[in-house]
Amino acid sequence: MRLALVAPRPLTLLAPARPVLNNVLLLKFADRSTEEERSRLHHELDLAIKLKSDLRARINALNTVCRLPAEVLVKIFRYLPELEYSYTRYKEVEGKQVVIPRALNLGWILVTHVCKYWRRVALEKSGLWTRICFSLGSEWAAQMMERSKTAPLTIADSYETRKFHPHVGRLTSSHLSHTRKLHFYLPLETLTQLLSSLVDAAPILHKLCLLARSGSVVMVSKTFLDQHSPNLREMTLRNVSIPLTSSLFRKLEHLEMEFSVGFRHGQTIRDPPCAPTLPGLLDMLRTMLGMKVLKLSQSAIPAAATATPGLNSVSLPSLVSILLAGWPADMAALLTHVELPRVASFSLGDIHGADTGDYQALFSALSTHLSRSGGQGPLAMTGLKIRDQVIKMAISGHRGVDMPNNFYETAENVFTIEFHAIYGRMEKAIPAFLTTLPLQDLVSLKFVGMRCYPVGGHWRDALHCLPNIRFLEVYTQELDAILEFLREGTEEAAIFPHLEMLSIRFVYFSTSKEEKQRRTRRLLSAVLRMRWLHGHPLQKLELRGDGPDSIDADWLARLRRLVAEVVVEALS
Repeated sequence: MRLALVAPRPLTLLAPARPVLNNVLLLKFADRSTEEERSRLHHELDLAIKLKSDLRARINALNTVCRLPAEVLVKIFRYLPELEYSYTRYKEVEGKQVVIPRALNLGWILVTHVCKYWRRVALEKSGLWTRICFSLGSEWAAQMMERSKTAPLTIADSYETRKFHPHVGRLTSSHLSHTRKLHFYLPLETLTQLLSSLVDAAPILHKLCLLARSGSVVMVSKTFLDQHSPNLREMTLRNVSIPLTSSLFRKLEHLEMEFSVGFRHGQTIRDPPCAPTLPGLLDMLRTMLGMKVLKLSQSAIPAAATATPGLNSVSLPSLVSILLAGWPADMAALLTHVELPRVASFSLGDIHGADTGDYQALFSALSTHLSRSGGQGPLAMTGLKIRDQVIKMAISGHRGVDMPNNFYETAENVFTIEFHAIYGRMEKAIPAFLTTLPLQDLVSLKFVGMRCYPVGGHWRDALHCLPNIRFLEVYTQELDAILEFLREGTEEAAIFPHLEMLSIRFVYFSTSKEEKQRRTRRLLSAVLRMRWLHGHPLQKLELRGDGPDSIDADWLARLRRLVAEVVVEALS
C-alpha cells in the first residue's frame, strides 16, 4: 500500500497568524497617518514661530533705538570693537580650563543681533568685518572674510593655549590681495609653517608685524609675499629674519627689529647666526630713503666686530627718531656710520662684559652726532636730567631750556639713554658721559630718583666742568651729599658760580626722621651762607615736600635773609 504525501496549502498554514498580520497592517497605516499629522503640526509650528518672529520685529520696529539711521548704527558698530574684541574665553570648572560657549565670545558682534534691522545693516556694511578673528575658529574667520568682500583687511592671530587652526595660512593667502595689516604672534614652528604659505603678492599691505613667541629665529623664505608689497610702510620683526636684501624694506617708514636668542641659564647669545653684519645693515639702510622711525634691539644691532675698513656713512634724510637697545660697543659702531636725527632715543642694557671703555666709545659716538647734527650745525644742549629708578638710570638731554618752568613744556628732547641694572659701574660711567659730551651750554641740571651717585671724586671733577648751570633741582636720597659738594666751593672756585635757583624736594619731612632733617637744614644753611658771603647768592630757593607746614618758621626766616625768594609748597 502506497502512501501519498500531500503538502498543505499556504493559506491553510497562515490561517492562525491572520489576526496578527491584520494588526501589523493596521499599525502601519496608523503610523503613516501619524507621521502625516506630525508633519502638518510641525508646519503649523513653523508658521507660528515665523509669525511670532514677525510680530516681534514689528514691535521692535516701534522702538526708537531700532529706527536709528543706518549711518548712525555703522558708527556705533565701528566703535564697539575698540571696547570688546571677539576671542575665545575660558573659565575654571573643577580645576580645569573650559571654553565658554561661543555665543558669549562674539564680543561686539553680539550687539548686531539686537533686531533684524541692526543685523541687516551690519551685514550690508563690508567695512565692519575687516578685523579677521581666528580665535573663534577658522569657519568664523572665513565667514568674516566673505562678509568683508573686497574691503581692506586686518588679519591677526596670537595664542598661548588654544589649538592652532591649520586653515589660517590658506585663508590668509587667499585674501592677501586686499589685506592692509598682518599681525601674527605665534610659536616658532607655527609661524614658520604659516609664513611659508604666504607666497602671493600683497599689493595694499601697509603694516606687517611678525613675532615669534619662543625658540630660535624664524628664517623667512625669499618667496615670502612674492617680494612684492609696494605699499608696505611699517614692519616689526621679533626673532623673525627677513633677508636684508629683500625689496620689502625699501619703502618702509617705520622699522623695528629684535633678535633675542637665548640658551641655558637665561643668557643671551652674543652673535647668533641670524644677526646682521654692519655692512649688510648699512646697505639696507641706504635703500630706505623714507625711513622715519628706526628701532633695533639686541642682536638686531650688528656686532662691532663685523665692521670693515672704509665703510661709508649712511644718511637717512627723513629719519626723526631712533632707538637702540644692545651692547654699547655695537651701538657705538652703528652710530659712527649713521647720520642721526635731532631727536634720538637710546636704551642701554646691562650686558655682562661691558666696561667703562665700552660706554666711553658710545659717548664719543653720541658726542660726534651732537657736533654734526645731520649737517645742520652743532646741537647746543641746555638741559640735562639724570633720573634713577633703582633698576635703571636714565639720562635725558634737552635743548631750548631757558627758565626752569618751561623745562618740560617747550624743551626739545635731544637724546635719552637708559642704563638697566648697572649699579656700581655708573660711578665711573656717568662722569665719563659728563666729560665726553659737549655740555658747555648747559643751564639746567636735575637729579631725580632714589639714589644718584654724585658723591665720588669722578663726579666732583665732572660737575666742575659745568660752569654755566643756572638751575639745579635735587630729588634724591643723596641730597646731603650734593649739598656737601656745593658747600666745598670757594670765592675763587665756586661750584656753579652762575646758579640762580635751587629746587629741593624733601622726602623726609615726617617727625620720625628729625635728626636727618636737622642735618639737611644745617647743610642747606651753610651752602646759602657760603654763596652769599662769596658774592654768588641765589635768587630763588624752592622747598617742596610731603609736609612743608612742619618746617621751622625761624629757620625759614634766616633763609630769607640769604635768598631773595623762598618758596615752600607741598608735593602734588
